[in-house]
Amino acid sequence: MAEIQKVSDNDFKTLVFDLSGRTLDSFAAEQTKFRTFYGISALEPVFKNFTHRLFYFTNDDDYLFGAAAVDANEEKIFRNTLRKDFAAHLKFTKKLREYDQLNKVVNPDKITADAAATALALSKTFIGQKKARYKIFIDQIIDFGLGMIHRIYWESFKELKPGQYTLLECIEYVVPVIYKMEEAFSEVLDEEYDTSDLEKAAGVSGKKSDGVGEKKLPKPRKKMTKE
Repeated sequence: MAEIQKVSDNDFKTLVFDLSGRTLDSFAAEQTKFRTFYGISALEPVFKNFTHRLFYFTNDDDYLFGAAAVDANEEKIFRNTLRKDFAAHLKFTKKLREYDQLNKVVNPDKITADAAATALALSKTFIGQKKARYKIFIDQIIDFGLGMIHRIYWESFKELKPGQYTLLECIEYVVPVIYKMEEAFSEVLDEEYDTSDLEKAAGVSGKKSDGVGEKKLPKPRKKMTKE
């Protein structure tokens, strides 16, 4: 299986825009509903900075959807949209499609006019099982990555107080770590499900990507103080 063609530096700004978060309008009712959902007690002045788009992500379901939660379904949609956008930008969804294509090439006898029956038959093949395992790994990596971006970006989410780094800086720092995790788990998967012979037979050749350079978080910005 070809290695993932990693997101380039030029794509980071597009990634930031797509992950920039949920739109919160300037109406007090919308902001109050948001604060109620997350247990934010006071309308902090800094909240005015987020009247357009607000990035946040937590994979703690109890924290998100506790008994007092309102509009939980809206938050689920928001969180799942972040997951899908992030996975697509990191080319993970492309690799899943490559597994599907390889599976169809190797197992043409499983393909019928019935799409549902075909999908079920392909899911039970050796490659189908490998794809399912890969998706489990990727789902965990995506949650980890978005969660880390959230934790670096926010100094205190409960107080709606952002940290010292921009969303772009956080993403540039976390993404290379995510790729290393994907590569490590892919190696485990290739040992568990060795499809190299099937790939050769199907004419698929792996090509290594140059990837993206690792980013360091910039030095903390000096806070302005009154003399």
